[in-house]
This record gives sequence, structure tokens and C-alpha cells, in this order.
Amino acid sequence: MADEGFATSLNERAETSFVDLGDLSDVPEQHSVVAGEWRVRGISLEMRKQKPEKGTGSFLMALMEIADDPDSKLITHVMMLPAESDPERTKNQRLRAIRDFRVAFGLGTSGPLNFSDFEGAYGYAILVEEEDATYGSQNRVKKFTVPAA
Repeated sequence: MADEGFATSLNERAETSFVDLGDLSDVPEQHSVVAGEWRVRGISLEMRKQKPEKGTGSFLMALMEIADDPDSKLITHVMMLPAESDPERTKNQRLRAIRDFRVAFGLGTSGPLNFSDFEGAYGYAILVEEEDATYGSQNRVKKFTVPAA
């Protein structure tokens, strides 16, 4: 594998006009995992607003990976933030979902949630496997868990 001339900084141009990565036909495809409890690692957490055609709410979006499977597909999990106009039942459901997420990743249950604390943190989740017309087989978080000590 030729690596002479590769850039040392993202702003520098490499001094080569080709790269030989060998036979790429052996690179494993990404896959979903079978349903069950899995150890997951946080990659990123951010707050977003709904698209206007879907509503006016805000949500947390967590991106995770299966901790021990480098070829598994990434998992995106959305948690709606409660709105003032939410009925109490809806507000509490949304708060419970965020609480369970925080507990599973050791992020506490009170005080500000620092998004960077999620990056690299490990937690456990019960995953389901679903078919998606666009992306094929995907995993979705059914519930975050805390394994018995």
C-alpha cells in the first residue's frame, strides 16, 4: 500500500495522484444485528428541530454503533423533547425516554446534558431489526437498559 506523500493535515494536498488500497472486494458489507440486548457506544448527540411539515417540536438525535461489531450499521435514535403544549402523559413519556437514555449511558438524571459526554460512552439497548424500503435491514432501539450488576 502506497502511503508516501499523504497529507499530514486536512488542509494540505497529498503529493500523489493515486492510491493502491489492494483488493477491495473482500471488504465486508455493513449489516444489521439480530434483535436482542446489545452493548452500544455513543458517537454523537445533537439537538434538532422538526421539519416544519412534521411539526414545531425539538428532539435529541443520538448516533450509536454496536460496540463489538465494526461492520454493523450505525443506529440513529430520536427522542422528542417535551413541549409546553404536550398533555401530561406525553410530556412524561418523553421525559422517561430521555431519563432511561441518560441512565443507560451513565449521564446522570439531573442537571444539564453535555452532548460531548455521550461521545465514546457505552450503554446497553434492546434492539429490534426492521426492514426499510430505502436502507434495507436496520436496527432500532426498543428500550435502553442497565444490566444487573
